[in-house]
Amino acid sequence: MARALPAASDVANKWKTNFGAAGQAWANGIDSVQVAPGIAAAAAVDRYVAGVNNSANKYARNVAAVSLATWKDVSKAKGQTRLQSGAAAGMAKYQAGIQRVLDAEKSIIPGLPARGTVMDNIARSSAFQLAMHQAFNS
Repeated sequence: MARALPAASDVANKWKTNFGAAGQAWANGIDSVQVAPGIAAAAAVDRYVAGVNNSANKYARNVAAVSLATWKDVSKAKGQTRLQSGAAAGMAKYQAGIQRVLDAEKSIIPGLPARGTVMDNIARSSAFQLAMHQAFNS
């Protein structure tokens, strides 16, 4: 006689319990990695591009299958409650990034052409944009 399959709720609860307790195994897995994942990914860029090309139609089909109403409902139900914890988790990285922007602005603004006519202001804006581009792309 065949064994009865468990209820979906039982399987989901077991998954939640085991997944929630897997922290040390997760950390051990990270410690076992010998090559930075980004380096390994960069070395496989040709396979990535081939995979994207091979899956483009499937991707289009799957993303088009989600209605606007479903997207809105799921996004608000999951994402809205995670904004505060995400902001707290990303605070140090954000602060370091915005500090670079503010430092660049502090060094650029004093050297900009004076404000004045519309053409003077366009030149000032252009000089600012070029200087910011140079600050972050050189």
